[in-house]
Amino acid sequence: MSLGVAILGSVLGSAYRSGLGAHLAGLPAQAYAAGQGSLAGAAAVAPHVFGGACVAYANGMSDVMLVSAAVLAAAALLVALFLPARSRPRR
Repeated sequence: MSLGVAILGSVLGSAYRSGLGAHLAGLPAQAYAAGQGSLAGAAAVAPHVFGGACVAYANGMSDVMLVSAAVLAAAALLVALFLPARSRPRR
């Protein structure tokens, strides 16, 4: 379970950082790091960065949901293929 949370968090973090890069261009290193760290950090940097951070976060969550749906579909397929069928009780 923890591995799944770590993987999904990694997907979210990666999508957030890549979506926010253009909004943080040209900022000082300290402001850049604060903006990449969290939504609260992005809000503290500047209002235009916060808007971009919200979009980047929403896109990251969308990626997380797609990965989750793919894992769920794969698990359902494996269960359907390999779970033994129940025998029906005789009357």
